[in-house]
This record gives sequence, C-alpha cells and structure tokens, in this order.
Amino acid sequence: MLKRTLVVLTMVLSMIYLNVDNQVVNAVENRHKSDRNWEWPVMGMMTDEFGTRGGSHFGIDIAAEKGTPVKSVENGTVRKSYYSTTYGHVIFVQHSSGIETVYAHLNKRNVRERDKVQKGDIIGTVGSTGRSYGNHLHFEVHKEKWNYEKSNAVDPLVFLNEGGKQEDVLEVNKLDKSHEERVDINAGDTLWSISQVFNVTVEELKQWNNLDSNLIIAGNSLIVFKEKS
Repeated sequence: MLKRTLVVLTMVLSMIYLNVDNQVVNAVENRHKSDRNWEWPVMGMMTDEFGTRGGSHFGIDIAAEKGTPVKSVENGTVRKSYYSTTYGHVIFVQHSSGIETVYAHLNKRNVRERDKVQKGDIIGTVGSTGRSYGNHLHFEVHKEKWNYEKSNAVDPLVFLNEGGKQEDVLEVNKLDKSHEERVDINAGDTLWSISQVFNVTVEELKQWNNLDSNLIIAGNSLIVFKEKS
C-alpha cells in the first residue's frame, strides 16, 4: 500500500513539475515574440541601412515628408527627449526587454523624459534637424542603453522584419553598397556638376542623401553609387 502511494505521489509531482516547466518555457517564448513583434516607426522609404558608410552608420534611415507621424515601435519609457547638435530633436525609449530605441532628426517631439508610451503611440514627427540633409527618420536599436561608442547597436531590421508592418515602408532601397563612394563637396560644386562627373542624375543624388532641395554646402560630403565596372 505504501509503495503504491509513493508511486502515485511521484507521478503527481512529476506532472506538476512538467506543467510549471512548460509554463516557464512558454512565458520565455512569448516574451521573445513580444520583443520582436514591433511596429515600423514611420511610413516612408528606407534610404540607408545599418553598417554602411564604412561601418559608421548605426541605424536605418527612412525618408518621409516633414511632419509624418513617428511611432514608438513597442511599449516603453522615455529615457531622453531633447535637442542634440548631431541627432537634432531626438527621443530615446527604453523597453522592458532592456533594449533601447532611438528616433532622431525629428521635427517635433511629443513626449518628455519618464513618459510611458505604448506600441504605436505617436511620439514625434519626421524632420531634418541636427546633422541632416533631408527629411527622414534615423532609427537605432541598442541591446542595452545607448552609449557614445554605440557598442550596443544592432541592426533594426532584425526586429522590424520579424513582426513589424513592413508594408509601411513603401520601398526599400537595395543599392549595391560595394559601389558606394563618399564624395567631398568643394566650393563651386553643384548637384548637377557632381551628377555629370559620376554619370548619375540629380534626383538620384538627392534620394541617396535624403536631400529635399538642390542646396549643398562646401565641406560636407555626398554618397554616390558608382556604376559597376
């Protein structure tokens, strides 16, 4: 009798353990899915990817008209909301997973530090503030808090392509990055003169560099995609 009771008790405890273990595994899997089920931050056209410009581009660029709404990709808390000489109007959002997202070159910020935001909330609008040459959102993802070295930066597309509304990006610019060249702008240069040297159009130069006018400034540089040899 005692032996039978011990067998039954062991079976019951095993079932309880397996149930709890499955619940833990499911919770971890659900959290992972939640972390990846992001919304695209803005509707527009992606004009630059992670890792370009000799590895110095730590996010993606999505071009859109000035004033286009920018959304939080996931629930979180605003850690910073301020004006930077490089990022312009910029917002940093921390998420429960430890990831931090960055929304830069905004025209307007709708949230302040310590504000709680929900996935899909409009936190600002597209602009061209800071070190920017055309209206677009520069969007970064960091595994932990953003730092000046950007050592925690990861490709945002890893997260956005798994769960976000990819149809919100109207077109993805899939130019061959091996033919990318950065050209210094000298005094007297114009978009037209540079286009003639590299056998491209003015409109292509404006698209590649997120320019909304023909104005260029000596001392800056332009991205040019040369023809394949």
